[in-house]
Amino acid sequence: MQDVIIREEERGDRVEILRLLAGSTLPISDLAEAPNLGDDTEPAFVLAVRGNTVAGCAALENAGDARLLRSVAVSEDERGRGIGERLVRERIASAEAGNVQTIYLLTETVPVWFERFGFQTIPRAEAPPGVRESTEFRSLCGEGATLMVRRGP
Repeated sequence: MQDVIIREEERGDRVEILRLLAGSTLPISDLAEAPNLGDDTEPAFVLAVRGNTVAGCAALENAGDARLLRSVAVSEDERGRGIGERLVRERIASAEAGNVQTIYLLTETVPVWFERFGFQTIPRAEAPPGVRESTEFRSLCGEGATLMVRRGP
């Protein structure tokens, strides 16, 4: 079995990313035209790839001075192998390398899992404007979604 490689998204990967996210019941409706998702210096998605198959993904969305960690997914047959952890740690390192010290996320299913990375649950009312303006916050993740924050070193 080939090793999993973590790499940045490349042209043509988005179809596989959307398929993975849809299969994980994560929001995809805003990804085709997400203006705050990545740029020339900070690609939105990193992927876990085994051979030619996208096994996992994670993205950062610009949210003012902060970033919104989103679209963290691992294919069902690859779960439990540490891939999600590698992807999240890479996105955190990428944000911090770009001098971004605050990362937010919304989750409807696994807030305890994200605590291992230093994320803490906060009230939705404490979301900064950049996060509140995101489509994920406004409409894709319901009011029951947990808002979490990680403040860097």
